[in-house]
Amino acid sequence: MKILLLLITLLFSIFYFYGSNVDNKLQYSLKNSFENEKLLKLNNYLHKKQGTICILFPYEDSLSTSRSDFQRINDYLKKNNIKNDEDTWTLIFSNNEEIEHYKFKRNNIDIVSEYLIKNKKGIVLPNGFQMSNYIQIDSAYFYQLLIDNRKYFVFGEENEVM
Repeated sequence: MKILLLLITLLFSIFYFYGSNVDNKLQYSLKNSFENEKLLKLNNYLHKKQGTICILFPYEDSLSTSRSDFQRINDYLKKNNIKNDEDTWTLIFSNNEEIEHYKFKRNNIDIVSEYLIKNKKGIVLPNGFQMSNYIQIDSAYFYQLLIDNRKYFVFGEENEVM
């Protein structure tokens, strides 16, 4: 009986610390590849051929937009009870076949909103980088910033500078 209890405890610990899905692995990979003021191509980590990437910010439980394809994503979020609180934000991948979500803990990597960019002095985005809340996967980037010793991502796309 003690061996069975020990085995169950061990399995629970492994599941708890490593998770059953890829969001912990994605967060770990992105956190460990962090370089201040560098662009990071998101598809180098997700390896998807086509689709859209969206950001669900802290305190949000749905995408607030008039795009018709987002209703399917909002239905998925509601069905799976995916909500962000003050400690989390979510990256959502969607194409015709699937929807996947990757939840991030803000104390590991935080996401920057347009409000912070506009109101925090000294933040300069690279030329040709445009913030957005939804982007095609092949154009999606994170711009990495260190602000007050905290790691942040700015979600957007890189446009060619003329």
